[in-house]
Parts: sequence; structure tokens; C-alpha cells
Amino acid sequence: ATLTRWGRIDVAVSNALPAYAFSPSAPYAAAATVTLAHLRQQFDGAAGGLLHLAQALLPAFERQGGGALVAIGTN
Repeated sequence: ATLTRWGRIDVAVSNALPAYAFSPSAPYAAAATVTLAHLRQQFDGAAGGLLHLAQALLPAFERQGGGALVAIGTN
């Protein structure tokens, strides 16, 4: 929609994260009790979302000679 309306995109922000409800007493809230499966789910959501956004923006960034992708990590 942005490219259609404005013809370019200069900056995009990624704050991708899978559905997540933080609870201090949950097993995934502490390094001592988090499972590898939960860690992978969080990583795949955050890194996967960023990768998909970068891949979608790359053609426009190359066409216009550049752009910026800002990634915000919340975990």
C-alpha cells in the first residue's frame, strides 16, 4: 500500500513477535526453566518476521538506491 501510494518506502520498523502473554511465574520467564522449544518459538517468530519483512522490502530498496529497516527486540 505504501509503495502504491507514495512510490517508495524509506524506513520500515519490525517489532515481530508471536502471540505472547508475559507472566513472571510462567516456566518460560526464567533461564532456569525455559524450554528449548519455547525459546525456538520466540526466536522463529521474531527473526522470521524480520526476515520476511526484509525480503519483501529488498526489491523496493534496491530500486530506489537504499532504505532502512529498524528491528526492535522485546525479549
